[in-house]
Amino acid sequence: EGFGYPIIEAARQGCPVVAWNQGTAGDLLADAIPLMTHLDEADGAELIGQFATLSSNERELTRVRLMERSQRFNRPGQGARFMQVIREAIAHRRSISPT
Repeated sequence: EGFGYPIIEAARQGCPVVAWNQGTAGDLLADAIPLMTHLDEADGAELIGQFATLSSNERELTRVRLMERSQRFNRPGQGARFMQVIREAIAHRRSISPT
């Protein structure tokens, strides 16, 4: 999934996602939750384990951080803000590795 709508929908519900930090999730979620640093099964499993073992307090803080982050894309102007983040991400990627 390349545009990030499911990621934002999960964040809106306070639900962490297991996703790669070099993909859309890294740009959309910033530092709201840890993301995979390697796109492989072991890293994904480790992240699932981290989320599964959160204490009640940590789970609540994660939920709040995700919901707050998702508000950046809330209506009105959700589409415009979403596109701005995508434009910034593309510009950032091009500055790192111009093609």
